[in-house]
Amino acid sequence: MEFVLVVIKPDGMQRNLAGFALTKFIDEGLMLFGAKLVGVTRDLAEAHYSQLKAQPFYPGLISFLLGERHG
Repeated sequence: MEFVLVVIKPDGMQRNLAGFALTKFIDEGLMLFGAKLVGVTRDLAEAHYSQLKAQPFYPGLISFLLGERHG
């Protein structure tokens, strides 16, 4: 059995797409074992995307996840 982390980023939450996204997974036969709404801190965002730290888009990605900029 495989487990997958699904992250619905701030723009998806603002557009109320969380339910739609989860429904699509369930409709495809995947099982939902749990859900958790987490407020993203800078530390959490930086840890989750640490492998991208050297990339030029990294600061913008972290700012986006924290809701510091809107596109």
